[in-house]
Amino acid sequence: MTLRQACMILRVLGNAKRFQILELLLDGEKCTLELMDSFKVTQPTLSHDLKRLQTVGVIKPRKSGKRTYYSIDRDVLSDFIVFLKNSFELFPEVEGSEYRLDVLAEEA
Repeated sequence: MTLRQACMILRVLGNAKRFQILELLLDGEKCTLELMDSFKVTQPTLSHDLKRLQTVGVIKPRKSGKRTYYSIDRDVLSDFIVFLKNSFELFPEVEGSEYRLDVLAEEA
């Protein structure tokens, strides 16, 4: 993962709603309707947020009939977490950061 890719992911995840979508998808694949119900947002708003997450590669779509299901791209998310972990190793004064990132990597 490059610094540019990591910065793009951070920018997209800086939006609370998108971060919440990612958290919800940690539990498994969800269709658009399930996500709309969970967040009480309009379809265009949700589509915009899903597109942003998809563009940076942290989620991937799967079509099934007329529905689209979204899941986390665990390879991309793991690469991102490893990148962050390695970046934090440059700053040893951030005590405990490596442990927290290891826990996140295991969940991804």
